Amino acid sequence: MGHINQKESQVDRFSKLPNDILLNILDQLDVREAARTSVLSKRWRQLPAMLSRLIIDVNNFLPKGVFKPSIDELVHINLAVVEATRSMLSQRKSNQYIIHLLRVTFHLRDGDSISIGHTVGHTMTQQNIETAEFIILTEKATAKCTGDDLVGYGKQFMSFFYACPDAFGGLTRLHLKNLRFGELDAPKVLSTCKRLRHLLLHNCDSGAWTILQFIHSQLIELSIFSCRFERIELSWLPKLARLTFEGWISFEDPLFFGYVPVLEVLSLGSTCLSWHKMVTLSKFLDGTSVQDLTLNFKSEKIWVQPEDPKRLASMFHKLRSVNLIGVPEGYDLTWTMFILDAAPSLKELYITVWDHICEMGMDEERRRADSCSEKNVEWEGYDFEHQSLTTLTIFNFQPEDYFVRYIRRVMEVAVNLDDIFLYKRPSCGRCWDKYPGPSRYPSAKKQRCSLRNKIAQGTGSLAVIHFPALLRSDHAVKERSARSVCDRPL
Repeated sequence: MGHINQKESQVDRFSKLPNDILLNILDQLDVREAARTSVLSKRWRQLPAMLSRLIIDVNNFLPKGVFKPSIDELVHINLAVVEATRSMLSQRKSNQYIIHLLRVTFHLRDGDSISIGHTVGHTMTQQNIETAEFIILTEKATAKCTGDDLVGYGKQFMSFFYACPDAFGGLTRLHLKNLRFGELDAPKVLSTCKRLRHLLLHNCDSGAWTILQFIHSQLIELSIFSCRFERIELSWLPKLARLTFEGWISFEDPLFFGYVPVLEVLSLGSTCLSWHKMVTLSKFLDGTSVQDLTLNFKSEKIWVQPEDPKRLASMFHKLRSVNLIGVPEGYDLTWTMFILDAAPSLKELYITVWDHICEMGMDEERRRADSCSEKNVEWEGYDFEHQSLTTLTIFNFQPEDYFVRYIRRVMEVAVNLDDIFLYKRPSCGRCWDKYPGPSRYPSAKKQRCSLRNKIAQGTGSLAVIHFPALLRSDHAVKERSARSVCDRPL
């Protein structure tokens, strides 16, 4: 009895707090936990209808200990999302409390999807929702999807789309995966989602080598992963600031930049096979002047062709940060100097040299047939001086001669270089135990002192060489991007 009174007294103390503090606490909970608080008292019963953040995620309804649900379990948890969406939104009074974020993650199923869409669409007509997001999953994982699956999911999605125009008309974020669009489907979705600011497409196509054109007045961020289109045309995107484009199928002009006047952050990644042509960045990036550039080589052949830095002057004159990911191990790094030479305002250069097993094809027969054994890139550069570079960061540093030569070259060129950070191999829970041997990263203090002297001797540079034991917070994002395949979008 005393235990019950103690719990009631704790609830009473919470209940005396102002609404804004209680709502801030509830905003940190998932929707199921927030809903459960309504049984505590009459006052708590009103709070879920006042929340400003509603995140309803199908993964939060998984049975305990289940990570890959069966079809029967999936049906059950998807229905729970339908009910939670209806319950949380039906309690709200029109325009009394603004919804700053409404995010619903669910599996694409005909009746369930339409029920969610109708509920969200009705709420949008009654209330102000600042950010509304659909993350739409499919029953089969991407790796198991066949062409027939893509066709089926594509038809399901378009039925859902046409049944819920109010919901899609109010969306600001949309994540789609494993869909095959009809010829006019994608343009129709873009024209209907007029408020859309963020769009992610993963493993989508139109069934043939087709062109996907983007014309949208509000789109700020666009992410395209492993989509089989011959060409992506960014024809008119006046607000586009961030673009991620990974896994193109054609190395013959797979990306066209039209009107993208405010594009600042660009991330490109693909696996280059033996028959693919090298990319000439001055042509590939024509029409852009980005500030933050990421190039991911997937631990395979370098697909960038070193070129005269003068040709890149208009594209790289604003460049402040470059992140080179998945550079194969054991090959000379000097070719990267053409990027440094072409970007006079560059302040930060990050390089991850890593034969990442998660990214690489490991079937030796297929590798011999598809991959190019010559991963190295030759560049006959010339002497230049760089005034702006202050930081060089290398992930998976090894005390090999080609690393030492490269770092010395950067120290000689970058006259204002302040810091060099040399990290060990990035961590990857999937493949850390599959590497053939341990890392040779210098762990002993004596080793590090010797390496510092070997690298810096005769360069005249005042840059400080660091061997960080812990990952700095400002480097964490760059390190995570090197593990992109392990952090693939939902």
